Amino acid sequence: MRFFHEQELIFLDCYGRIETVLKALSDADKDVVNRNGDEISPTAMGPGVTADMSGARYAHVIAIPNIYFHVTTAYGILRKEGVPLGKRDYYVGFFPNLRGTQ
Repeated sequence: MRFFHEQELIFLDCYGRIETVLKALSDADKDVVNRNGDEISPTAMGPGVTADMSGARYAHVIAIPNIYFHVTTAYGILRKEGVPLGKRDYYVGFFPNLRGTQ
């Protein structure tokens, strides 16, 4: 059984993870990332399963749909729990310029 305090610490850890990802993205070498987009290599698809695919294909077929799934699921759970969210709150994560527009 978890107590509120333990859940709060776990939630606060999320901010640390967000900062780690933002730092990794800002430190990434754009040329290396772009070069890897075309490189085909074995990609783990589960225990004992690999598929040869480029970084771009992995991003478009695996990573991006996975991100949308998790963002949409979190949005739905928050709405269900009564958090006052609307479509703009969902979209602003993908289109930051929407913030403050009518």
